[in-house]
Amino acid sequence: MRKIKRWLAAGLTAVVLIGNGAVSGVQPMMVQGAIVDGDELIEGLSRDSGYYILPESSQRELSYDEISWMTDSEKQMAINEIYARHGRKFVIPQVQQYFSEKSWYQGTVEASRFDEKVLSDCEEKNIEKLLKTTTSSSYVLEGSDSRYITDEEVAALTKDDMQLAINEIYARHGRKFSMKEYRDYFNSQSWYKGTVEPEKFNEGVLNVYENANIAKLSTAIKQRSSSAPAAITNFAGAYTIEKGDTVVRLEISLYTDISISRAIAGDEVGNISVSIKIGDEVNISQGYLFKEDDNMYLISDSDLNGATLTVFDGCVILLDSCGFDDVYMLAERYVS
Repeated sequence: MRKIKRWLAAGLTAVVLIGNGAVSGVQPMMVQGAIVDGDELIEGLSRDSGYYILPESSQRELSYDEISWMTDSEKQMAINEIYARHGRKFVIPQVQQYFSEKSWYQGTVEASRFDEKVLSDCEEKNIEKLLKTTTSSSYVLEGSDSRYITDEEVAALTKDDMQLAINEIYARHGRKFSMKEYRDYFNSQSWYKGTVEPEKFNEGVLNVYENANIAKLSTAIKQRSSSAPAAITNFAGAYTIEKGDTVVRLEISLYTDISISRAIAGDEVGNISVSIKIGDEVNISQGYLFKEDDNMYLISDSDLNGATLTVFDGCVILLDSCGFDDVYMLAERYVS
């Protein structure tokens, strides 16, 4: 199974949507994703009710020197702190509990309903700096602009990583990307400077190595696609799992105006209701399913935003869902 990169803050999920006609949430395995262990995120932070990690992050743009001392987990929580100032709630229980202890925090906005338009210019710039200075910055294929990549390197990549490697070649030349999630990924890379609108990008800037590597990767993607498993077209239903005092229920409805078997990457094919019960607290949100690859679907606009669902007969596998990754068994089949 592939790994999806989760970025921004814990519980502030974002997923990469690959351009060039394909949709994906895949990130290369060598890139470290955001920390989702709640205990690790809050370790060492003061539990004082009036404490701020970065007291002035909402008032002025911070310098790189001011955040250079911070660990990756502290930077993630500093980003969370910016959102918490605007009343955002959090999915990871330890993170929610941490902010609930703060006298200045009033959690009123569900994660799935938070509007980033409330952020000020300095807050957006501080988030960007915190992201860019983490240890996650890397390349999918180092040096793909100055050498021919090998068959062994390509074979080690998933099909989605190959697509990301293609887009990385364009990103080196400052190409911007229309999908927000894709912009979020490259904007988190310290080497990326997006200056060229997609419609104005001139492929003539690509050198002989880049053109050859794009061709190699594109051929490999097509070869992988030709061996894809048969599509499962009837997976509407309710799927559940229990983990201790947590019960997660996924209710999937498929649209009737589009055939799952004919759906292509990027098509919206249905909706999903996500119910997360932790103890006596129940969090319910609605989201959408987008075709991603083979029997894999991307969840958007819910508390599991950015997670992927791989469909099998009688069960689904959820990945990168901030602690809810597992096999969910079919509890009730719906007539779609």
